[in-house]
Amino acid sequence: MRILYFFFLIILVSCQVSKSKTTSSLSVVDIDNKYTTPEVTSINSSENVYGPLASEENNNLEQSVTMPIIALDFAPALYNSLAYIGLLEKLESKKIKPKLFITSGFSLIPIFLYSKYQNTNRVNFKMFSLMSKLKSKKVFSQKWKNIINDFLLDEFKNTKQESLPSLVLIPTYKNKRLSLIYSGEIVKNILNSINLKKIKNNFLLRPTSHYRNDLKQFGIDLSFNLSAISKEVTLKYSSGFVYGVYTKLSGYSHYEANDYISLGVENKTIDNIKNTVDLMNSINKKSEEISEMILKKINSWIERNRND
Repeated sequence: MRILYFFFLIILVSCQVSKSKTTSSLSVVDIDNKYTTPEVTSINSSENVYGPLASEENNNLEQSVTMPIIALDFAPALYNSLAYIGLLEKLESKKIKPKLFITSGFSLIPIFLYSKYQNTNRVNFKMFSLMSKLKSKKVFSQKWKNIINDFLLDEFKNTKQESLPSLVLIPTYKNKRLSLIYSGEIVKNILNSINLKKIKNNFLLRPTSHYRNDLKQFGIDLSFNLSAISKEVTLKYSSGFVYGVYTKLSGYSHYEANDYISLGVENKTIDNIKNTVDLMNSINKKSEEISEMILKKINSWIERNRND
């Protein structure tokens, strides 16, 4: 029944979109400035189909009950976001497949790759290729963006984010309103999210978690907020402005938001990863603990909803 409800929600949103008199490739959930209950609005999209749901088979979980729909909210962490792949690998080993992800900035790249391939080995291979090209490049510089642009075009071309197996939401600001982008061209949406010149729109400059109360409209049963950014941030190749942006993001995820689960990443130089293997090894124990916690939450949800 939960999956039927999920598809009903998709059809409902699509119907709303079809009534739009404008044409474009972007759709968002628009959240009021005061963060009251948002209305679902279509900003110029012709189609909103989230794609097939990932398999609900789970050898570590009971098979005779409906599985909860899981969302992972990843704090923007620049190159430290590679650690999210390590956590997904732990979840993968337990046959846990999240249906929805929320993140922004560079962190979108590994998450969209995972949504595409549904396999952490493929994502690791792809990210290794990208990181080797970005090595020693000043983050958010034009050369850095050009490399990312070429990589994204090779991977996604004109692919729409709503066509992937897992849904990815991108927090942004549009007309001074907090919004969640859930459709449109992946390449364009990622490039917009890493464009710090869009001061009025970029979520990295004004982080908040007020959108979380509205995830239920996407059929989400369980959500987990996770952070791979270190408490202390340093940069090797970047400007003072970028340093300020990520210092603020670090402070928000560790202190102000007060609800992120830290992956315990020790790397402080978030624009320079010397060895990705060392990074993954450093979070191995913590990622296992978090994956076990998520597994217990899933089983508790199953127990509570057994007779529903």
